[in-house]
Amino acid sequence: MESLLATPQESKALIESDTPIRLIDCREPDEYALCKIDHAELLPFSNLFRDYSARLRNKNEALLIYCHHGMRSLRAA
Repeated sequence: MESLLATPQESKALIESDTPIRLIDCREPDEYALCKIDHAELLPFSNLFRDYSARLRNKNEALLIYCHHGMRSLRAA
C-alpha cells in the first residue's frame, strides 16, 4: 500500500467518509489521555516498530496515522 500525506482537512474528510479506515494515534499514552479522536487506536511511536507486525498485520487495510504536529506520524508512515 502506498503512503500518502494528507492535510488535516483531507484527513477529516476521509474520517467522515464511508471509506473503511483504521485511525492510528502514534503519540505517547500521556498525550492520548489528554485528547483523542473517537475510534482511534493508540500505538505509541516508541513501540511502533516493535508492535507493528502484531498490531498492523493487514496490508490491504487503509491506515491514517497521526500525532500532534505530524513529525512522528510522518516518520511512522
